[in-house]
Amino acid sequence: MLICCWHGVALAGGQQEQATDLLADVVEQLKHQTYQASGVYIRPSGMLTFDIDRAGLYEKVTEHGDLMRYTANTPFKQLTVYPNLSKGIQRQGRIDFQALVFLNDHLTEGLKHYRLISELKPTQLAGRMVRRLSITSRTKDRYSYVYWVDVQTSVVLRFDIVDEKKALIERMVFTSYSPLQQLQLGASADEMVGFDWVKQTFKPVLSSQFEVSWLPAGFSLYSVEVIDGDDEAARCERLILTDGFAEVEVYSCKSDLVVTLTRGQQLDALHQVKYHLSDKELSIEGRLPMGVLLKIAENIELKHD
Repeated sequence: MLICCWHGVALAGGQQEQATDLLADVVEQLKHQTYQASGVYIRPSGMLTFDIDRAGLYEKVTEHGDLMRYTANTPFKQLTVYPNLSKGIQRQGRIDFQALVFLNDHLTEGLKHYRLISELKPTQLAGRMVRRLSITSRTKDRYSYVYWVDVQTSVVLRFDIVDEKKALIERMVFTSYSPLQQLQLGASADEMVGFDWVKQTFKPVLSSQFEVSWLPAGFSLYSVEVIDGDDEAARCERLILTDGFAEVEVYSCKSDLVVTLTRGQQLDALHQVKYHLSDKELSIEGRLPMGVLLKIAENIELKHD
């Protein structure tokens, strides 16, 4: 297990302004970034290599795992494609919660639960000058994050996720990075002839069929969506809960099973809890300690009209 320590960073109030300025630069440049890169995720479960093509708000990520897949994201549509199986999932209208963007837009709320820390001077990472931005939790019921930001382009070249014991539990790092002037990205479900597609439409709604009676301090409901697919019986609901940075997603779908069954699973930094509530199958997912996620799951109830 790796222990992450904090050194060479600035903690004074004026330096927090440097950190918030660095965060603002990262968010501002998201829509302007055009590059190709390769990288690796390092997790307790193993390593996963990937390639990424990005042009502004359009992004394609190809993962080279046991089963090759790629995801293509645009502002209005997300594709998950398994080329070797000729299968894919198309999600239309799905809310894409972007933690750094939300934190930058809601700093006053976010700083109640996190500290922003930045290095005084740039350092080198893989031959490029970077500045380190740390977003550290003020409490032990959520994780902390460290980002290495390219000085020239404001692209995140590496990030670490650190748990409540300051142990490193997940890392992403670019092994190659090439800024570009332009990059043509394509690929849509209609262009992939012969593929078997699952198509889902996400629609925002004003209220949920569930209520959550306990959440960690600062968490609240961010959005509610219903998910319509080819099979009306498979209609589901998706909730997003956030404290201004961390995110928890709750999915519920109709199920023939009515017995209560709770199962927790750690997917590296991501934890997942599944169980049945009445005729609904619920999945609660988030990068929070497992005990916290289990407590959230235990406090989800169906509303009684």
